[in-house]
Amino acid sequence: MDHIVIEELELLENWPSEKSFEMGNVHCSSSCTGAEKQVVSDGLICNIDSVGGAESSNNQPSEKKPNLATRRERMKRVVTDISSKVNNTLDRLLFVDDVPPTQNTSRQVHGGILLHECDTPEEHFDRHDIILETMKDCQLKSDKGLKAAGLRFELRKCSSCVLLDEREGEDSPKNDERKCVRVEPDGEVDSIHPLRTLKCEDCHTRLVHSKSGILIEHHNRRKFIADGEMYDEVSRCCMEFAQDLMVNDYGMKWITIDHENKGDPIRALVSTTHPAAGGSSISRPTVLIITGKGKVGAGIFSRQHIQTTGIEPSTALFTIKEAQSRNMNVVMLDPNANGERMSYTAIEKSMSKIFDYIENISDENSVSQYPLLIQAHSAAGGNIVRYLMDKSQCYLQHLRAIAFTDSTHNVQWVKNQPELSQFLESSAAIYFRSSKNDYGYSQPRPAGEDMSPDSNWIRRFGNIRTYWAGTTEHSLSDWSARKHIWAHFDKHIDLQQLENQ
Repeated sequence: MDHIVIEELELLENWPSEKSFEMGNVHCSSSCTGAEKQVVSDGLICNIDSVGGAESSNNQPSEKKPNLATRRERMKRVVTDISSKVNNTLDRLLFVDDVPPTQNTSRQVHGGILLHECDTPEEHFDRHDIILETMKDCQLKSDKGLKAAGLRFELRKCSSCVLLDEREGEDSPKNDERKCVRVEPDGEVDSIHPLRTLKCEDCHTRLVHSKSGILIEHHNRRKFIADGEMYDEVSRCCMEFAQDLMVNDYGMKWITIDHENKGDPIRALVSTTHPAAGGSSISRPTVLIITGKGKVGAGIFSRQHIQTTGIEPSTALFTIKEAQSRNMNVVMLDPNANGERMSYTAIEKSMSKIFDYIENISDENSVSQYPLLIQAHSAAGGNIVRYLMDKSQCYLQHLRAIAFTDSTHNVQWVKNQPELSQFLESSAAIYFRSSKNDYGYSQPRPAGEDMSPDSNWIRRFGNIRTYWAGTTEHSLSDWSARKHIWAHFDKHIDLQQLENQ
C-alpha cells in the first residue's frame, strides 16, 4: 500500500480546482469552490478539504488548516484503514470456511473414547496425528510401524502351559517344542505323531501396549487404536508382521503375479518348495488358501481379530503348520491386492501363473501327480467356483478335496456342468457355517455338529455336507473349524505316502 499512499499525497499537493478520481474502491470528489470532498469506503466517511485535509463527517470546516506533514499523516491513516477493510472483506469472501461461524468446528473423538493417557480431545488428536505422520511419512512397516504406535506382539501362553512351566522349571522343553495332542473331530485323542509336533494351540501371539503391557482386546481396543485411519495403519502393520512370520519362520516366499496396473502389485505367498517359488517338489500335494473380500491380505482372515484375538486365530498360520507337517506345499492368494471389486481378476491371474503346470498339462495320464486341496473363505468360495467353471477340465482331475467356510458360491451356476456340479456335492466337498445371531442362535453351535439345511439352503448349495463351524464370528470360522477341515483333508490324501517323501 505504500506506493498508493505516495501517489495520493502527490495528488493532494497538486489538488485541482475541480476533479474526480478513484483509488481502489475509494471515490473522492472536489469542487472548485473548495467544498468538502467525501470519501466513502466500506462504511467509512471522511471529509477532505480543498487542500487535502481529512476531518470527521460532522460537516464542520476546520478553522485552521494543518500543515503539509499533518495532512500527509492523516491521509496515510485513512488509506491504511481503507486498505485494512478491503483486505478483511476479501479474506471473508475468499477464505471463509463452509461451516457457519457459530458452529463448533472442533474434531470429535469417535465414541468419546480418548487414547491411553490422554485427558482431553486435544491431547488425543495430538498423539493420534503424531503416530499417523510417523507411520506414513517414514513408511514404517510390520513391527517398526507397531513400535511407532506404542504396540508390539508377544507370545501369551495359556494357563496350562504356564502351570506346566512352573512345575517343570527350567528343565521343561520350550513351549514351541512341546508335543501337543491332536484331537480328532469324534473326540478321540490321536497318538502323538512326529509330523504333528506343533506349538500349543491355546498359546497365541497377541498384540500388547508396549509401555503398560496391557493386552489389546475387543473391549479396550479403542483406548490404544483409534477408529479410522489409525485402525487401518495398525491393521496393515499387524498383517505385515504375521506375513513376515510366515516368510521368516515357516518357509513361505512372496512371488509377484502382476505389476502392470498402476495400483499395488498382485502377489501371493507360496512355499519355497513349490515350483512357482523356484522349488522342485512339484509332485507334493498343495493346499490352496483363499481369503475373503475387504482389506485383508494373503493368509489373513480378519483385521479385527489379528489385533484383539491373536495372530493364530485370525490367519492361516495353523494351516501352514499342518500342511508342512505333512510335507505339503502351501499357496495363499491375495484377492484384494487391487481392491475387493477386482478380487476375481486377481485370483484369475494368480491361478494361471502359479498353477500353469496344471492348466497347460498335456499328459492325460498325470491324474495322480499334482493333488490339490482348497480352503476357501467367504467370497473366495464364489470366486473359486467361478474360476473352476472355466477351468474344470484342467483342475477336476487333480482336485482332491475342497472346504468352504461361510462361502458365497451357488450350485445353480454349474447346473450345466455335470462333473463340477457333482464334485461340489460329493464327499470331497464340505461346508462349515458360522452360527450368527440372525440364524436364531445367541451362542455358537459346537464345531462339527450337523446343520439341518432347509429348502432354500439346498437350492443354493445343493446336498453338500454342512456343519456348524463352532463360532458366531464369520471371520473366525476357519479357526474354529480347523481340526474338522484337516480331518476332511486327511481322508482324501495318502498320509503314509507323504511321510515317506
